[in-house]
Amino acid sequence: MSAPGRGYRQVFYQIVVTDTKGVISWDSKKINSGVSLNIPYSGTALKSTTRYNWKVTVWDQNGKAASATSWFETGLMNPDPGLGAWDGTTWIGGGNEDLVFYSQYLSIYKLNYTQTIQKGSSSASFVIAANDSR
Repeated sequence: MSAPGRGYRQVFYQIVVTDTKGVISWDSKKINSGVSLNIPYSGTALKSTTRYNWKVTVWDQNGKAASATSWFETGLMNPDPGLGAWDGTTWIGGGNEDLVFYSQYLSIYKLNYTQTIQKGSSSASFVIAANDSR
């Protein structure tokens, strides 16, 4: 959501996922939360090699809503390692709006960092976030 000044925050969100026929796979309903990342999917089981549309709506503290839509496609979902599930498959990508990102050609990130793990700790994490404006 965009805001004209400082102090704006997300108060509610709603996520709706539908198949290409418009059948709802998941409607989170309006959730009172400022969380905007890592929201687990809680709908019906997704089908393999299927395109789904999603719409997210967020509300700010003044009740103003903002929405965005996009889509995703699921891949092959057969967990049997004995099957040649990928034999004869083709790429299921979209059209010209889905630009291919050739990271081996573009030096977008050059990171240097040092990470110290606290003595006695058994885990650590490193998170990178970016906005790819392609």
